[in-house]
Amino acid sequence: MKRAPLGSPRHPATQRATREPWLTSRPRLVASQFAQDPNLAPGDVVGDKIPWVRYSDPKVKEFKLNAERNNGRAAMMGIVGMVIHEVLTGNPLFPLNPPSA
Repeated sequence: MKRAPLGSPRHPATQRATREPWLTSRPRLVASQFAQDPNLAPGDVVGDKIPWVRYSDPKVKEFKLNAERNNGRAAMMGIVGMVIHEVLTGNPLFPLNPPSA
């Protein structure tokens, strides 16, 4: 059985997006909320649209930024570790086969 080309109304992904409209509307919502405002500093994409905490004390701000960087680095090392586990052993970390009942 030949699969319909991507983008055609008969393709499974198109049919799923039609049945579940949140799949297509959510990315537009995120993109509009986090668009770069030319009046703000580069990377400061939120402005006053979302009530995030702003740190006026430079030492506190530096500490918070370093903590966020370290958490990001730890998360990236965890992902790399999971990929290496799967590549070396061939066993998936999260098997997709549901257990048979």
